[in-house]
Amino acid sequence: MNPLEELAALIKEGSVKNIAAFGGNRLGLPSPYVVIVPLPAAPDRQAYQIWAHFAIGQNREIETYVKEELPALIWKKRNCFGQKKYKSNATYDGVSVDGGDNTLRAGKVFYLPLIIQ
Repeated sequence: MNPLEELAALIKEGSVKNIAAFGGNRLGLPSPYVVIVPLPAAPDRQAYQIWAHFAIGQNREIETYVKEELPALIWKKRNCFGQKKYKSNATYDGVSVDGGDNTLRAGKVFYLPLIIQ
């Protein structure tokens, strides 16, 4: 299973079941939904921006999801040494309106170290 598939599987264990890969068709996805965006690779890690999209008015719900539920889901995955497989640099992109589909959007960056997996 590649990291994108693995992240999608981990996220689906939570309250948000609709997931789209970046560049995929998200039109028609009911909110809430998540978009996983691979970021340009650094030499020692592969980073992923994970954007949650919730309906307008669900400010508290989206913040709780991105700050608490999403990290808890992703950090369940452990490497062969028992360490968290995915790390976070604590980046949190606050709530804003996504003009493409008129949803609230907030995101967080997670990365997979490429030296020890």
